[in-house]
Amino acid sequence: MKPYEALFILTETVRDENVEEFASKARAEIERLGGVIEQTMPMGRRPFAIPLHKREGGVYLRIDFKMDPSKIAPMQTRFKLNENIFRMQLVNVEQDRKLAAKAAAAAAAVPAKES
Repeated sequence: MKPYEALFILTETVRDENVEEFASKARAEIERLGGVIEQTMPMGRRPFAIPLHKREGGVYLRIDFKMDPSKIAPMQTRFKLNENIFRMQLVNVEQDRKLAAKAAAAAAAVPAKES
């Protein structure tokens, strides 16, 4: 199993009391597919920098979990069917850390320019 971070942006119409209900349904879906929930972090209602598809903002929710990579595509398909989800971003934390380490090593290898 690999670690993932899922960032959900729910539509503005979702009430604050319904965010926890959505979070529990999302956790149940992840667990149904064999995932293990590590952390759920409601991030609150936030405005967008610019309007997207005539929307001014959304409700953000982050769920950290571990799951078999072969189960990711079916999970994403299920979440695409939910009308309350405006956007979903899924990040493979392990791969993201490797890319960050590689970028840091490349930046350290470049000699500083002398003035």
